[in-house]
Amino acid sequence: MTVSAEAASPEPAQRVGVVSAEPSARAVTTGRATTATVFGVLAVGMSAFDSIARNLALPDIIKAVHITVGEASNLFAAAFAVTFLGNQVIGPLMDRIGRKRAYQLTLLAAGVTSGLTAFVTNAWGYGVIAALAGCCLVVETPALVIVGEDSPRQARSLLMAIVQGAFSGGVLIVGVVGNVLLPGGHWRELFLIAFAPLALVVLGQFVLKEPVRAAEARRVKREGRAERLTFAVDVERARRSEWRQLFEPEVRRQTIVLCVGGFLINYAPVFILALSATYFELYDHLGIGPISLSVTLEGAGCLAGTLLLGLLSRWFRSRDLLITFVLAGAIVLGLFSLPAGAAQILVLMTLYGFLGQGALGVWMRYIVESYPTRMRGTASGFVMGFFFLSNTVAPIMFGDLIGARLYVLAAALSAVISFCGGIVMLAGKRHPVGAELEELAV
Repeated sequence: MTVSAEAASPEPAQRVGVVSAEPSARAVTTGRATTATVFGVLAVGMSAFDSIARNLALPDIIKAVHITVGEASNLFAAAFAVTFLGNQVIGPLMDRIGRKRAYQLTLLAAGVTSGLTAFVTNAWGYGVIAALAGCCLVVETPALVIVGEDSPRQARSLLMAIVQGAFSGGVLIVGVVGNVLLPGGHWRELFLIAFAPLALVVLGQFVLKEPVRAAEARRVKREGRAERLTFAVDVERARRSEWRQLFEPEVRRQTIVLCVGGFLINYAPVFILALSATYFELYDHLGIGPISLSVTLEGAGCLAGTLLLGLLSRWFRSRDLLITFVLAGAIVLGLFSLPAGAAQILVLMTLYGFLGQGALGVWMRYIVESYPTRMRGTASGFVMGFFFLSNTVAPIMFGDLIGARLYVLAAALSAVISFCGGIVMLAGKRHPVGAELEELAV
């Protein structure tokens, strides 16, 4: 049952069903959306710094703290386990204490753990910090949820793509800075930059606002009251556990598809984002200069692909764009199994960034549109947790294959797994283009 908030009875808390009203001008404005987007670009770009810098600096780190390639791969896996756990924690926190507070907590954790890498002196210290730094990738979840909820529906796809693309911007910056610092062995100086998210914790206190729809849904949960609502809320379900809501009939299939498909889609990029420097050095015999440049071009390609999908998703369904780019990216991954020179590697890395990584330009938007506000935080954290959970296994597998010099098999498997992820996504919902969030899932 759907009723207008203004027409609700004097005791709306007793009603069972969906209570809604027409969105007011104060709810979603250009100013709020712009602020959330600019802040999100800074936050995601800075948080992306850790994993890419760790990849580029890995050959130097291995020598400095005396670990093997296999051990380093295991630490990447441990970091992604922290990412999985962090998303499972931050998701419910977004629904319980608010998007803004949860966002600030992730930035605080990211800045401390990543920056401390600059001061490690032994294998044990590096292992602890490298694992805990997995929380850096958790920043992306609240950043994109806030932008998605605070953006007008006509601009949501592009603004979320811009924030998603900030990860690629971070990759681009790390590649450029790394190309300057790493040839001289200055990997510690590279990680000093990773303290930057701490400044955003303070800035966010003054410039960020809680999305109106999220604040209203949280009030319904807390007080069981539905007066003066701006956006639709299913009052009865809002009172239930968010974990229980994840597997209710209306969203169960979508939850399963997103978790399984996301797991497979993100399994393959570890081959490129975490171990490409080592792979290109051992298999293609490239130096740090071409390797750094290849990472820079991958980031540039990803940024271009992400923004293009943000524009295209104004006219085409997110699911269809995601599948098309993932499948094309899988084909490019397979080409890395062929021995290549620097020029070929640079072209392939650019193409993979544009297609394989660029596909993620609509990934988080697809998640945000799949769930109602009353449990969107928990759902986003849950799905993104499984998205990154694959990376607790992938670095070990790819690291062992590279260590055993099975280079062709490593690249071929990454391509097959990514392709399977795209196929799984065919079972997902095809959301209407340009619909308001509460029209997609109440």
